[in-house]
Amino acid sequence: MQRYDELHQTNLSGINNSSKIRNLNASTDKKALLFSNSESYVEFNISSKVITEENGNKWVVFPRVQEKKVIGLIIASLTEKETYVSYRESGSSDGLFQANYLKFQDAFNLLLNNTVKINTIASFGKNGIVPMAGGSQKCYKVDGEWVCFIEGVDLTKPGSGGGGNAGGGGGSAVGGGCPAHRNCLDPNGGGGGGDPSMSLDPCGIMKSKIATAKGREIIKDLEAKAKTPGAGETAYRQDKNGDSKMYQGEQDNVLIPIDNNMEGVYHNHPPGGVNMLSVKDIRMLLFAARMQSDDSVGNAFVGMISSSGNYFISFKGTKASIPVIYDSQVQGLREDYDRIQYGMSVYLKKGEQLSDKQLQKLFFDITEKMGLKGKVNLIKEKDGNTSTITQNTDGTIADPKPC
Repeated sequence: MQRYDELHQTNLSGINNSSKIRNLNASTDKKALLFSNSESYVEFNISSKVITEENGNKWVVFPRVQEKKVIGLIIASLTEKETYVSYRESGSSDGLFQANYLKFQDAFNLLLNNTVKINTIASFGKNGIVPMAGGSQKCYKVDGEWVCFIEGVDLTKPGSGGGGNAGGGGGSAVGGGCPAHRNCLDPNGGGGGGDPSMSLDPCGIMKSKIATAKGREIIKDLEAKAKTPGAGETAYRQDKNGDSKMYQGEQDNVLIPIDNNMEGVYHNHPPGGVNMLSVKDIRMLLFAARMQSDDSVGNAFVGMISSSGNYFISFKGTKASIPVIYDSQVQGLREDYDRIQYGMSVYLKKGEQLSDKQLQKLFFDITEKMGLKGKVNLIKEKDGNTSTITQNTDGTIADPKPC
C-alpha cells in the first residue's frame, strides 16, 4: 500500500501526509505513535487475521487512525490467482466498520499503552527463536526501545454475505497487478521495474553472504561446536550493516535480541538433535523478513549448522505476502514436526540418522503444514558450495541445483 502511494502519489496509507506521520512499521521514528495529529494514517502494526474465501481470494483489514481514534478500515485484497492487489476503504457508515471498529480501537490502545512493558529477551535454540511479550503482543526493538505488535483481530462479518467483495467496503477500490506496483519479474532475465529481492537468485544471494570472510569464520566455528558433545548451542546474529555478534547458550537454548537492525541468524544444532530447521526456526525467518525494507525481504535468512550438513532458508515473496503464524499454532505444528520425524526414524537401525533427503522431506512437509508451501527457499551449504533444494511434482526430493 505504501509502495503504491509512493509510485502513484496517492495517500491511502498516510505516507504522503504533509507532517509525515508514520506508523512504526514504516518508520524508525518510535515516537510517531504518540503524536496527536490532524492527519490520518494507516496503522500497519495492527491488522485483522487474513480471510481466505472459497474462491481463493484473500483479504486483510488495517485501521485508519486519526488523533488516536480509529476512523476507518482499509481492506487490502489479493485476487485473480494472487496476481492483483486492491485497496478499499470502509467508512463509518459501512457495516464492516460498525461491526469491527471497537476491536481495532482496543488493539490500537494496547499498542499505545504497552510499547515498553515487555520482556526484552528472545529464545533461539531447540525450540527456535521466540520473541517474548505479554498477552497477544509480538515485540521488536526500534532505536533501542522494544515495541509490541498486536495479534490479528478476529473480524465480525456484518449481516449475511457481509464478507463478499472483500468485506463489502463502501469505497471504490484502487490498486492493480505487478505493473501498478512495479514488482514484476522478467522470466527472460531482463531488467526494469522489478523488486530486487525477488529478481535475484536466492541461492546466489545466500552464497554471497556465506562466502565472505566473516561468514566462513562463523560457519567454521559453529561446525566445530556442532560436532562437540556438550558444547551446547551458539548463535551469531548478523546485522544489515555486516556486523555480527555471538550469543552463547545452553545445551538446547540460546538467547538473542531481535530488532529491526538484524538481517539474519546463524546457529548450530548440537549432536543428538534433528539436523534440520525447526518449526520456530522457520517462524523466525518470517520475523526476520518483516524487519527488512520492502525491496530487501530476500536478504533475511536463518542458517542451521549441524554435524551432517548446513541449511539456510530465505523467504520467497514480498513483504506484504509474509504470513502470520500465531503463538497458539506453534505447539500443534511442533507436534506435527515430531510426528513426521518419528515416522521417518522408526525403521532406522541403532546409530543411524535420517538421510539428507529424509531431512529435506521433513522440511517441506512441515512448511506445507505451516501454510508456507512454495514460499521458503531451502539452500544446502557444504565447504562453501551451495545448492538449492526443491521438490519434484510428486513430492520427492529433486537433485540439488548448484549455484
